[in-house]
Amino acid sequence: MGDGASLKQKNMPWLGAFLVLSGLVLAWFVMAMPNILEAWKGITSVDLARVVLAFCAPLIVVPMNTFAGPRLKAMLVFWRRKWVLPGHRFVHLAEGDSRIDLSQLKRRLGGNLPASPKTQNDVWLKLYRAHEGNPSVRTNHQEFLLLRDLTWLSVCIGIIGTVILGIHWRGGHLVWMYLEIYVGLYLIFSNGARLAGNRFTLTVVACESNQSDGKTSLVY
Repeated sequence: MGDGASLKQKNMPWLGAFLVLSGLVLAWFVMAMPNILEAWKGITSVDLARVVLAFCAPLIVVPMNTFAGPRLKAMLVFWRRKWVLPGHRFVHLAEGDSRIDLSQLKRRLGGNLPASPKTQNDVWLKLYRAHEGNPSVRTNHQEFLLLRDLTWLSVCIGIIGTVILGIHWRGGHLVWMYLEIYVGLYLIFSNGARLAGNRFTLTVVACESNQSDGKTSLVY
């Protein structure tokens, strides 16, 4: 699965909103979850500095994103170390998708379906390049990229925030509560990204299997 630069740009407002919300949540935990209006009335300069630093802390993940390639992010989503992407197993996944005519797909692939994970992914990438302009493919791709990146952000921010709160409060229920929130977010986002990734992969295959031009799209 390649990263669509234009699709990632469309997701930036959502990712930015998540960063801002994460900063607010961390700042709230640093201040021991006070009543907002009451807290601002008696806030000191030291407290304000803590709030600002906590709010800005999630921004650390922005430069960290440079070191996290698509493979690492995919591993966090699909919980696999090898043959991570659903393109590596699209033949098996396609068996449960009513949109896909396997006999037609087989004919369009030259009479055989790929068997090994590597060959399946190589074939799938060629199919993706042939159908990447399809609106359904683009929509599914964008959804996958958004949920994949939210999965990555939830892990990084959860770790950073837990460390900050652990140092600030030296442990305690607030630290565990914050950690539980981000573990929950990770599980929600990773499950959503996994479903979106499978859907994206199979939408590409469905586009190929439903071609009716009578030509073989790919022989491998």
